[in-house]
Amino acid sequence: MNQTNTKYPYANLMTDLTFKKAFNPDNENTKINLINLLNDLLDSQIPNPIVDVFSQDKEINQTGSKTSKTSVVDLCCQDSFNNTFVVEIQIKMKSNFFKRIVYYSSQLIVQQGILGQVWDYDVKPVYIISIVDFELFPDQELVHRASICNIESGIQLIDSVNYTFIELRKLKKLGNVTDDLRKWIYLFKNLNKLESLPETFQQKKFKNLLSYTEVAKFTKEEFQQYLKEMHFEWDTYAEELYTKTRIEEGIKKGIEQGLQQGLEQGLQQGIEQGIQKGVEQGALNAKREMAKVLKEQGIPMETIAKASGLSEDEIKLLYFFSYRDNEMLI
Repeated sequence: MNQTNTKYPYANLMTDLTFKKAFNPDNENTKINLINLLNDLLDSQIPNPIVDVFSQDKEINQTGSKTSKTSVVDLCCQDSFNNTFVVEIQIKMKSNFFKRIVYYSSQLIVQQGILGQVWDYDVKPVYIISIVDFELFPDQELVHRASICNIESGIQLIDSVNYTFIELRKLKKLGNVTDDLRKWIYLFKNLNKLESLPETFQQKKFKNLLSYTEVAKFTKEEFQQYLKEMHFEWDTYAEELYTKTRIEEGIKKGIEQGLQQGLEQGLQQGIEQGIQKGVEQGALNAKREMAKVLKEQGIPMETIAKASGLSEDEIKLLYFFSYRDNEMLI
């Protein structure tokens, strides 16, 4: 058991280890969590509630391409009617996202064919649920659902493939959340930032989920794996941070520096220097932010230093100022 003294006792559901501990379809105690999740996320897409699930062995990525399989979490299961469900989680946008999803679901359909026998193409429905930590659609809708429909009427023609896209970043705050779908979205986005369940979440299914996400109950090996996965997430966050904001600042500074140094030194050189400075500053800010969050979660100082690349003295100083600023806001 991992001994942690943390203000935030729960692990991030967006990591492979936590998700598969909490929603393991082959464990009688955790498969109910997966059943609850699927029923709430697919409520309007499934004709009947799911009552049982079991894992499905699969070989989805048969191309050998590293880019055709990019999900951080990828859980595949079937119900008692042989319907296939895939839940995947991604924290970073990749090229051809939707084409990859179509390819993914197509392979699951092809695998239903029975080789060497007369088969009547009785394809069972496939449901792909993508929970992403980035924006896919230019609107404010948290959930988008898709299937094979008549373009004019919008009526579903066949239920063979069904897609659900959930964009966590569009849930800005909890507000007066009453439906369980939004509660799940809120937990996927914020569980590792909560001290306890919000008052409106005091349902048996959410309480049962928590018992499998407590960091203090992780084994030493699980805890080390969790840190690696969180480190990967923070690396992704850092890359996105300086790509979207710091590079813009770097370009601006580079132009200013290039003008000051004179046209004879080359405007292009100034821009490149500004970009580099912006990138370096963005990466440093992301490391500091990561260190503060890990410190708040009770992670040992030595581990934080290794994960972030900062010195222990700098981590202590960051935490001191963060604590002081929070006290001033209260």
